[in-house]
Parts: sequence; structure tokens; C-alpha cells
Amino acid sequence: MSRPVQWNLRMRAAERGIWKSAQMRRMLADSGLEISAGKMSSWWAGSPPTVRLDELDVLCAALQCTPSDLLTPEPGKVAARRPQKVETVNGDDVPPRRMSRVPWNFSSGPMIIRLRSRSHHDVRHRHSARRRAAGGRLAALVGAGGR
Repeated sequence: MSRPVQWNLRMRAAERGIWKSAQMRRMLADSGLEISAGKMSSWWAGSPPTVRLDELDVLCAALQCTPSDLLTPEPGKVAARRPQKVETVNGDDVPPRRMSRVPWNFSSGPMIIRLRSRSHHDVRHRHSARRRAAGGRLAALVGAGGR
């Protein structure tokens, strides 16, 4: 998948006379940023999926550049990633299905939110309404002395 931003780490490093990732990693360690060899490899090989702002700050300080020197926006790729509007037969737009949020947290970890469709929620609601109605009839029978 192409990224909407071009990553220019190797170009900026070459401008500073840094030709190997190990050399860049040592320079970052001297600046206070200890990163793994795997992360350095992903940064060096191409566009990394994520870069934390504090890491970007140390990178820019070590290379004596700005974030805009390392990250070049590519508006054409952003436009290509936008969803295209779909024409329907009768010209009406069909709204996307809404999802309800159902929290599940059975441990002390972060809460996970699973998305369930509205139809699932409607089915659950109908079943509980039936149970409440049946419980009300049963209570009336028991209260009246019938079984």
C-alpha cells in the first residue's frame, strides 16, 4: 500500500554523510533515542507505519533538519485513497449500516469495544422483550394461585 507521505530519512542521512543504518542508529543512541534494530530497519528500508513524535523530534535534531524535510506530503495519493461515491440504480444513496458499540472488559487490561450490527441489537432487544412479557404473565398466574 502506498503512503500519502514520502519518507526521506535515507536522503537526509546521506546529506549528513550517514550511509548505513547502524551508523544512524548509533547517532540516535548518542542523542538519547535507543531503538531496536528491527525498527531502524523499517525506518531505513522505506516508509514506516508509525513514527512517534518524540522519535521524530530526536531524528530531526540528529540530522539537523525539520519534520517537513523528513516527511513530504503527496496529495495525489491522499485523493486516491478517498472512497469513491457509488451510484445506485434509483440515484438514492444507501446509508452505511450503523454499528452499535458493545463494551466487553473481563480483565484489568484496556477495554475492547466490539462492533455489532444494528440487526444483532434488534434481535437481542426482541428476545429480552419476550422474556419480560412471559415473566409478567407467569407472575400473574403464580400470584393468582395458578400453576
